[in-house]
Amino acid sequence: MKKLNNIQSADTHFSENHQSEHKDLLRHRKDLLDGQDKVFMTMYLDNGNSFRQISRLLGVSETTISRRIKKLTKQLTGESFYIYRQYRKKLDKRQKQFARDYFLMGLSLRQIAHKHSCSFYLVKKTMCKILDLINAEKRLCPTEFRRWLVKQYFKAEEIS
Repeated sequence: MKKLNNIQSADTHFSENHQSEHKDLLRHRKDLLDGQDKVFMTMYLDNGNSFRQISRLLGVSETTISRRIKKLTKQLTGESFYIYRQYRKKLDKRQKQFARDYFLMGLSLRQIAHKHSCSFYLVKKTMCKILDLINAEKRLCPTEFRRWLVKQYFKAEEIS
């Protein structure tokens, strides 16, 4: 019985450490958000407000707050965040803005176009290029990827 209590204690300790690290990670990454999303996450993570308290303060339903915080948590810790972080150095300023809005904020292409006052087709073309870049790098070895990149974006043959 004593062994069983020690195992349960170790599991509980591991779980508490994991949750603490997860919250610290979210606190750090919430600065990438803006507007109401940042307010939600700040109230939830930093101030320790419950969904009910946040909903009462902001005049939004508790269910909406719960869903939004869960969605934001998934965005900041999920694959989309890693895709954005991994490929952002290969993008120019406008592409970074579009990728951030698409991968982190979860905005549609139309919403991105409206936010940046540009055409839907420009956003679509840019996001297709970004997604092509990501997919090409995932399936090609580094040297093949460089060849593909040169052909795709510089419209030239391989540069030695």
